[in-house]
Amino acid sequence: MDSQTKSELYHMYQSYKRELWKYTGESYESQLKEWFDDLLTDHSMTFRPVRDASRNVLIGFFVVQKLNKEQEAECGCKWFISEAYILPSCRKRGFMTAIVHDFITSNKGNIGLVTIDKNTGATKFWEDTLGSIGYSKEKIPHLGNRIVSFYRFKMPVLAATR
Repeated sequence: MDSQTKSELYHMYQSYKRELWKYTGESYESQLKEWFDDLLTDHSMTFRPVRDASRNVLIGFFVVQKLNKEQEAECGCKWFISEAYILPSCRKRGFMTAIVHDFITSNKGNIGLVTIDKNTGATKFWEDTLGSIGYSKEKIPHLGNRIVSFYRFKMPVLAATR
């Protein structure tokens, strides 16, 4: 990844985290750079910049983790969507839906993700997007944290046999 894209993504990552902190009332500003660098260097993570092709501008990112066998056995998911963000001005135009559909067509398996409970828009997006592809949602108990919910989206049976 070139340094210009990395810099743009870092600033976008800051905006994303600040938006999430509105829901939690917490700030981890001192850890942002470390978290971002970890996302880029963790070999289990795929960090995908999202661009608006018509304007050739960066508008978001999609980060997914391929779980190892132990993690997969523990949560029943092959993939975990770690981060997904589209600039507020570019939302509801189908960008993230297209990214998710593209990811799912080439990566089979159950998908896990965590949403902040107060972020009802994000929860609705994932339910609608994955539900439209036939994935069923299960809420998994997430001990010790009353701010977030963990979900497992189970792959449709027909997709698993293809």
